[in-house]
Amino acid sequence: RVGRGDEVSAFETGASAVVGRVAIEMWRALRHELKLTSYTLAHVAKAALGRTVPVFDHVTLSRWARGHGGGGTGNATRGGGCPRPAPAGTASGALRGRAAEYLLNNACLAIEIAAHLDLFNRGTQMARIYGIQFADVFTRGSQFKVENMFVRLAKPLGYVMLSPSRVQV
Repeated sequence: RVGRGDEVSAFETGASAVVGRVAIEMWRALRHELKLTSYTLAHVAKAALGRTVPVFDHVTLSRWARGHGGGGTGNATRGGGCPRPAPAGTASGALRGRAAEYLLNNACLAIEIAAHLDLFNRGTQMARIYGIQFADVFTRGSQFKVENMFVRLAKPLGYVMLSPSRVQV
């Protein structure tokens, strides 16, 4: 949901949280990994994987999902071992299957891009080095990471890190 006025959706602020799970906004993380002019799925897939993927507009996908024809003629390419929807017996079922396959391929493509760029392994290593949580690697800035390094170095030496008060900040 897009916010109106003072309301802003959780994804726009990066404040989305799922209790007990790590949720990473892939496009925000990819902005730090790749320097592109556009961060659409098709552009990122071309830059990261060297693969061209089809792009269908929302109107076409909506028609396919409702089982009506019309719009784009390309087939969504399969990638990375994702399950394929079961074939449907009717023409409208085939269109629904095409829409489902396209969306499933897009979801799998995002995972493929993250795996190709080694985001999860490098994020885990950085979290260990900095002594912070995995999600903070992608959401926090460099000052937070440097301060955590100082805390890790100061503790064995017997130093205590001072925290500023609200007035000092």
